[in-house]
This record gives sequence, C-alpha cells and structure tokens, in this order.
Amino acid sequence: MYRADMFARMARPLSGANITQEEFEVNARSNYGEIFESSYLGRRSGCLECHTSTESVTYNADPKYNHFWALPGDFEGAIYGDPKGRPEEEVYAAFRWTGFVDDQGSVQPWGWSGSCGRFNPGTDGDILGIPGYLGGALPEGGQLFDIDPLFKTGFATLASEGLMVDGDLTVAPDQALAYLTAVNIANGVWKEMLGYPLTLAHSFPRNEKQREILGELADAFISDEYSLRTLLVEIVTHPYFNQEAPDLCDASTSYPMKPVFDPFSITAADPNMRGNGVGDRVQRYSAWVLIESAMRAMWWELPVQQIQDNEWNYPGVNFLRDQGVFLKDAINGFNGVDFNGLLSWENQLAAGSKQSMQGSCTGPLGQPCAQYEWIELMLVEASMVPGATVGDIAAAIKDRLITEPTIDGPAEIAAIEGVIGLPLDTPMSGADTGQLEEGARRFAGMLLSTPQFMLSGVPSRDQDPAAIPVFAVPGTDTESLCNLHAPLLFGDKFAWSCSADGLKLR
Repeated sequence: MYRADMFARMARPLSGANITQEEFEVNARSNYGEIFESSYLGRRSGCLECHTSTESVTYNADPKYNHFWALPGDFEGAIYGDPKGRPEEEVYAAFRWTGFVDDQGSVQPWGWSGSCGRFNPGTDGDILGIPGYLGGALPEGGQLFDIDPLFKTGFATLASEGLMVDGDLTVAPDQALAYLTAVNIANGVWKEMLGYPLTLAHSFPRNEKQREILGELADAFISDEYSLRTLLVEIVTHPYFNQEAPDLCDASTSYPMKPVFDPFSITAADPNMRGNGVGDRVQRYSAWVLIESAMRAMWWELPVQQIQDNEWNYPGVNFLRDQGVFLKDAINGFNGVDFNGLLSWENQLAAGSKQSMQGSCTGPLGQPCAQYEWIELMLVEASMVPGATVGDIAAAIKDRLITEPTIDGPAEIAAIEGVIGLPLDTPMSGADTGQLEEGARRFAGMLLSTPQFMLSGVPSRDQDPAAIPVFAVPGTDTESLCNLHAPLLFGDKFAWSCSADGLKLR
C-alpha cells in the first residue's frame, strides 16, 4: 500500500497559476518530498542539522540527563548520504513530476486503472537538471521507478532477515528506508490508539521507555510481514492501554506509568509527579472515529468520505470540517477539542434526530443495514416488556452509548428527567409516544456530547450484570455480539460458547 501510494499521490492533479513550468516543478517536488519525509520516514530535512539517529544536541552520555533516545542505526546516513542530510532539492529530485506523470504514459503500476494515473518510465523531462539522491545517487532524470526497487527489497529483507546494523551503525539504504517507514507506521498507529506519539516533534523518543515501546512495536509489525492486525494486538495488549484509574489497581501513586504520554514530566520538581497517570493518557477520539461511532450507534448514515472539489453543497461538509476531518489541502483537519467543534457537534446531534450524510447505511454489527434507527427499534422492544418505564428506556440508552446502564442518585435522576421531560418512574404505556420519543432522542443526543462518549483513555468501570437492561434490539444483545466477536478473537484455538450471559471458555 505504501509503495503504491507514492505513485497514486503523484498522479493526483496539481495546478498552478501565473508561474512558469520550472516554478511549478519546484513546488511540486517540494510538496511530494515533504509529504514523503513526514509520512514515510518520519524525518524532516530541516531537523537533521541538530537531530539524527547518531547524534543530537539534546543527547547526554549520562542517562539521567539524556533527552534523546534514538533507535540504533545510521539511517539518515544511508538515505541521505550524510547523517546531517543534504540539500532538499537533491532529495526532492526523486519526485520529478514533469515528463513522469503522463496521461498517455505507457505504465499503469501493478495494472491499476488508468484513471489512477499513468507514468512515463523514461528519463526525459528533468527541466531543472538537479542531480538526485535518495538512498544513493539517482540517474540523470531519475523518478519514482528508481526509488520503488529500494522499498521492494528493503521491505522483503527486513521481514525475512531483520534489521542488519553493522558495528559502526551502518545500515543498507533499502533497509533504512523500509525500517524508518515501519517505525513511522507503528508510531502513528500507537498515536491513533493512545492519543500521543512515542516521539517528539523531531521524530525521536525523548526517554528510554518511549524508545523501548517504539522498538518493540516496530519489531512485531515487521516480523509478521507488516501485519496491521499484529500491530494492533501488540498495542491493545500493552499494559498502558486503557489502564485502570489508580484507585482500582491499588497504585501507590497517581502517576504509576513511565513518562510515555507526557515525556516532559520526567523533569518535574516533585519526584512523585515524574511518571504519567491516566489523566495524561486521555484524548478525544480522532474525528472519523468519533463521527462513525455516533452514526453506527444510532444506525444513521455515515458521512461521505471523499468529497469532489465541485461537490460542496451536501449537508455534512461544515460538520466534518468543524470536527477536524481532512477535506482538502486548504482544510487539512486537526485532532483535538476546540470550542467551535463542540458547538458544531452539539448543534448537529443534540436533538438525537436522524442524520443523512449521503454515505453508507449502518445497522447491527456483522449484519445488513437496518431499515429503522436503533432508537425506534429500542422503543418497540421496550413496549413489549410488561411494566417497562421511562427509567428503563433511559438505562438502555446509557448502556448503548456509554456502557453505563445504572442511574445513580437523585441528582442524576433529576437531570435525566429534565432532558427527557418525563418522570423516570412513568410507565411507558402511560406516556405520550411522541413526547417519549422526542425525549429519548434528546437524552441520546446529550450522551453523545459527554466525556464518556467523546474521550478515550480511562475504561468504563465494570458493571453489575443485574443492571443490564431487560430488553435489547435484536443484533445488539450480549449473545449476538459474542457470536460475532468470539470467532474473530479465538478462531479454532480455543473452545468457547456464547449465551445471554456472555462468553464462556471451555
């Protein structure tokens, strides 16, 4: 995928106004080159003067004062020909556009559709005449076809033989390219799952624990031939993933973890605060994950995920922009919380009404899309349970959206009654159906804006099985979810069975 993306990205149309072809070529090479360094290598040429894998201005031979913990290997020397890098125009020459990206070109990489881009493998078109270098000197008029073989052999030998580092830290150029790409992927997936990278802005770990975790993830990823599944398993089984709050795990301090989320805490004046706590781990889910979670929970349509430049009039575009979704280079998205985003989220979802964003439909996990919304079917299921109350409906909504079915104390009861507009002890049979549905939707919309729904980092506390709602929409009950997930988790390696009480290993 990463090898193909280099070609697909360059085939994406570029345009420029009031500039010469030479000026356009300079801008195009810089655009592709900067993306390549950031997305593949996790390096920036501008940082190499002060920070490389073999030296850094923040390195100290005394581990107590060392703030630079690079993975061993002279990767920059292998790729750039010098640990300190080389002029950007020489590196970016590998991303020649003029004369290479060609609608009439003879090559469609891997036999892909012609609409994905065609390329001319020749060396004509180097209108800048700059000697190229990336993993070695490139031939005159070099382009991506001179780079791809390095990635092909690098990925293959890295998976089969592992990283080969000589005593002087020398690494082969093809392995250096492949290894930094694998490390960068591992770091990116860790960041997506746990909110914070294992590196600083210069792309190197700041402390020993960050380096240890990053190396372990990269090794696991590489050794199973770049399996994303293996990498995810390594992350979700890591002790720091969804660690319990200190009061639930008998921790002697509020900061029991090594400083991997906030690495600067290691220099705190108070020795008791030099680790990390669960608060350092908390993050808002990234924009697509958060939006999809809401839509899938309520069985609403997902947003369209790719927007053409001339199709900016559909309902969800402002909502996606405000939540941080990448829409185009000029609206490149963000990952975090801001006041405008929260207001936009509330404006879109607080009423709990059906969203239609022209994307794919949703429904029960592992089943076809639902004909009705989840909240409609939940009310139908509740109506068939004798004695069901408004409180039972509220508990079912809480269980569905934030996995907390209990309603505790007068204050929460009063708050929920205020949102729904009915006392919780009201029998469902005695409530106006329109008023009840509107109130249930408002309550769901309110829960979609809670920290329990929007934030990751501290897992929900274990619930009393007795508190599980007495009704569930078909496809969302415990047994149905167990039957869906158990084969994926266990396959034929364990004997297991599912029931209304959950999973049982035999």
